[in-house]
Amino acid sequence: MQIEIDGNEDFIDNLRKELHNEETKKLTQAQKDLLRGLKIFRVDEECIIVIMLMTQKAFQTEMMIDYMISHEKATQEELLSKAMEISKLKGKSH
Repeated sequence: MQIEIDGNEDFIDNLRKELHNEETKKLTQAQKDLLRGLKIFRVDEECIIVIMLMTQKAFQTEMMIDYMISHEKATQEELLSKAMEISKLKGKSH
């Protein structure tokens, strides 16, 4: 799977700032919550960026958070796999 970087540079910059606890108002509260959750799960920075890029739509972010809540012992690989699955969804159907 190839991840589209072009056009997402600002989003990635904001993610990097948030990862390093710099103030940014560019991420939604749900995205900030997902980011905090991924840090708690000890996901590395590069993988966090990939997951966040794949789950940018609000319903995708919510689905990823829901998955993490119900899979508290998920590994980084499992979270990445779930993000890939979620990224393929076009609507709110779970």
